[in-house]
Amino acid sequence: MKLRTVVLVFIVSAMLFAASSLALSVYRVLNTSPAIDTAPSIVNVEQPYSPVSYDAMAELINVKRSENGVKPALTNSKALNASAQLKANDMVKSNYWAHNDPEGNEPWRFFHAVGYKYKSAGENLAKCYYTPEAVVDAWFASPEHRANILGDYEDIGFGVGTLEGGCLLIVNHFGKLK
Repeated sequence: MKLRTVVLVFIVSAMLFAASSLALSVYRVLNTSPAIDTAPSIVNVEQPYSPVSYDAMAELINVKRSENGVKPALTNSKALNASAQLKANDMVKSNYWAHNDPEGNEPWRFFHAVGYKYKSAGENLAKCYYTPEAVVDAWFASPEHRANILGDYEDIGFGVGTLEGGCLLIVNHFGKLK
């Protein structure tokens, strides 16, 4: 009798584990779907491997801010990493490279989609750069991108996508919470 109970408990446990794994998989699929307007608090967007280190880019941006007397140093934000990744995914899926999508939607919808309620927000884009130094140097050489780097923000996040031919697409989101 005891052996049957142990076997039954084992079978039920295995079934519960399988069900929870399936639920987690469904959750991940739903949270990375392009239907971002229906998911107001996504922050667990899976980020693909990138040869351009997000930490290195954040560090280089913080060095540029410091060299120019701008404080505070930006903090890596899970929400902004998610919003930037959603934007990168959208650009790859819809085959565009611009701040606004082909329908004219602005990038701020990605901030809203992950529940980031900002007082101020900014976005930098880069295409076909393969080192953190090259990306940050290119942004800093552009007046608009430089303004974001030196802007009144507290948080930073990155996303990456790969276009046909292997060209790397990098999205950088900046924000300051309300």
